[in-house]
Amino acid sequence: MAIPDCTAYTEGSTVLFVPRASLEGGRSPVFFNKRGCLTRDISVLLARRTKVDTFLDVMCGLGARGLRVANEARAERIVLNDINPDAIALAYLSARENNLTGVEFQSEGANALLALGDYREGYDTVDLDPYGTPAPFVSNAVLSTRSGGV
Repeated sequence: MAIPDCTAYTEGSTVLFVPRASLEGGRSPVFFNKRGCLTRDISVLLARRTKVDTFLDVMCGLGARGLRVANEARAERIVLNDINPDAIALAYLSARENNLTGVEFQSEGANALLALGDYREGYDTVDLDPYGTPAPFVSNAVLSTRSGGV
């Protein structure tokens, strides 16, 4: 797995390593939508307000949402998953740069990961943000969310 040409990009108080091509609107080698900052801000506020302990970012890309929840909302356990190994490599670098603990990295297909559920009885929050329709993943995402979770 090769780390793509990237740059440090700060969003909120979290440093993210983002491919230069993604900042210019490209989707390869790892997709990052800088215009999605507001939705990630809302996720951080929600995680702070509801005291999220466990957060699953099912298709994390370079991990912006999950890493921000770990760093800015202090969630105890974050699972970042993406089938693209370059995305996971960047998420790992960003987690290390922010001195984050409690972050786990996986590279599974979304439905495979969700169908397995979590051996710790689900997650407080399951973030499902696919490029395209979420319909194929919704059932398993709901099953992976703890009772009362989001």
